[in-house]
This record gives sequence, C-alpha cells and structure tokens, in this order.
Amino acid sequence: MALPYLFEFWALKHQLHPLINCKTWIILDGRGSGKTRTGAEWVRSQVQGALPETLGAAKRIALIGDTYEQARDVMVHGESGILACSPADRRPLWQASRRRLLWPNGAIAEICSAYDYEALRGRQFDAAWADELAKWKHADKAWDMLQFTLRLGENPRQCVSTTPRNMQLLKTLMAAPSSCITHAPTEANKANLAVSFLEEVRPTAPAICNYVSKPRQLNLRGCAAAALTRICGMRVIFRLPKPQSATAFAFWHKARFCARPIPSDQFGSMKMRGIFLI
Repeated sequence: MALPYLFEFWALKHQLHPLINCKTWIILDGRGSGKTRTGAEWVRSQVQGALPETLGAAKRIALIGDTYEQARDVMVHGESGILACSPADRRPLWQASRRRLLWPNGAIAEICSAYDYEALRGRQFDAAWADELAKWKHADKAWDMLQFTLRLGENPRQCVSTTPRNMQLLKTLMAAPSSCITHAPTEANKANLAVSFLEEVRPTAPAICNYVSKPRQLNLRGCAAAALTRICGMRVIFRLPKPQSATAFAFWHKARFCARPIPSDQFGSMKMRGIFLI
C-alpha cells in the first residue's frame, strides 16, 4: 500500500485507537480536530485485510449519521470520508440506489439514519460507525436500535465520533466499562486548519478552558458560565493545574470536583476522571 494511505504513519496521537479491548471507541474531539478522518480510517481498518481481496475483521458495517444525507455527504463523500481515504485498489464502490459501499473483498457498509431509526429493524452488522451522536434528534431510540443490530461475528465493535454535548446518553456511554475514550482540542489539528479559523475560535473559547487540560473542545462558543454548564455532569478526562486567570479562579470556587484515578495502562499516564458540579 502506498505511504500516503498508511494512516498509522500520518495520524496524530489522538487519532489512533488506544489499544485496549473495548466494544465502543468514543472519539470526543473538538471541531476540526480530525474526527471524521479517524472514523473513516477505523472503518477501513475493520473491513480491509492484507490484500485488496482479503477479508478483514468486519464484513457488514453500519454508517449512521443524523440523516441519510449527512451520513452520505460527510462519512462517505466528505473530504475526510471513506472514499477520499481509500487507495485506488481498495476503494469501495458507492451504490447510490442501495445507499451502501461495496469493497473489492465483498465487505459492505450501509448508510443509516438516526432520524429514521425504525429503518434499522431487521438489519444486522458486525461493526458500526456513529458520527456526531451528540446532535442526533432521536439519539436514545436510535442508539438502542443500533445495539440490536450488532449481532454478527464474534466481537462486534462500534466507533462514536462526536463533539461533546451535555446529554445523558453520551455520559452513560462514557461511564460504561466496555467503552474507551480519546479526546483532543481543535488546535491539536492546527496544521490542517485555516489560520483564520483558529484566530476566530481562540477569542471565543471560555476562560475555564485555560486551566482544565485539553477541554477546549467541550465548548467553542459562549462564555465561561455556559462552558461550565456544558461540562456539568459530563465525565471528562483532564489534569487539574492551578487556575491562571481571575475568571477561572472564580469558577474554581463555584465548582466541586470529584475524581478517581484511571489506570496508567489505559491512557498512557495516570490521569483523573471527574465530574464538575455547580
């Protein structure tokens, strides 16, 4: 395979699977940090074998977005979508009338809609990629229906790529023992982002992000109070250095921090998983 398509060589650290045995990989990143590319490459890693005709770990994959159009335009045809990431000899065929991708080795990925979650009945997969779960209008019902479809193979897996929001389903998934989490701020991918975009985003990032390590992705809009509201009740991964601004210090005193250590072999170094509560 040509070097430009060896994702393990080019990927940023947060775009690689944490190499622990988990059913659900949650990619909890900021906008523009490379979530779509990570999800597309994960799908490739599941369906492809050593040769173009060799079967991979998964044969039937669900690609589920909020709507059919969003799943098609972002996950399949997007600039970081599956078609753009695939080399010519391994590029799947897009069958528009059937809303699916067909790989040379026979693997199939079907486009699904979280909005039309009832259409998942009767389908079955051995892997799934769910994009922007936190914005799904029927997130709970669509997620439950998706879980019933993951019944093929010995070890069905799923990947969730989303910008964080304060929603119960996301908090439940993050707390599940079968989940593993990676996260990164928008600026982790600044080499591939327009300078003007970063200049617009930085001033609007809340002050609280100055002292919670790498949480800028939690809220790129609004004030510090809104940011703390979004964080409230959400489990996030962070270290806790001393606040560097008066605004951040004020919110420090208005929040209570409950934390427990995460084993060092899970995230590479001992960190704390906690909850901010007002």
